[in-house]
Amino acid sequence: MRIQRHYQIARRPIPGTVNTRAARQNAHATEHAIERGSRVWLYLDRVKPGYARKLAHMWHGPFRVAELVSAYAVRLETHGTPYQLFPIVHVSKLKLVREFPSRPELRLTVHADERFDFDEELLPEESWEARDVNEGVYEVEQNLD
Repeated sequence: MRIQRHYQIARRPIPGTVNTRAARQNAHATEHAIERGSRVWLYLDRVKPGYARKLAHMWHGPFRVAELVSAYAVRLETHGTPYQLFPIVHVSKLKLVREFPSRPELRLTVHADERFDFDEELLPEESWEARDVNEGVYEVEQNLD
């Protein structure tokens, strides 16, 4: 029949297209950097009843990876945390905790008498003087409407 012939013609290039797209995706895919001892956030998509889903916190933790069960699953250290969940999770539900080693740890504190106030230097001298409260207040003598 004519419809079946057109169906077969349309279906013929699909396996090659699927393989081409899979190869293109796999060329750009990278291995996950999660290893034993890493600190990770866990994505839990369940929300307590009564909470708005878009306002709920979906990333929980951080947890430490206890061991790599397989290439796609890890065991998390969950003891000592308030979370009651199964400790083996898929790596797609995890993301690494970002560490910023270049961020300075030292807090710089300058005493108040040593601080330089840029605004004070730029403003005119008379701007700091108190104004008369009644300055600019006028009384209406006659309404001409």
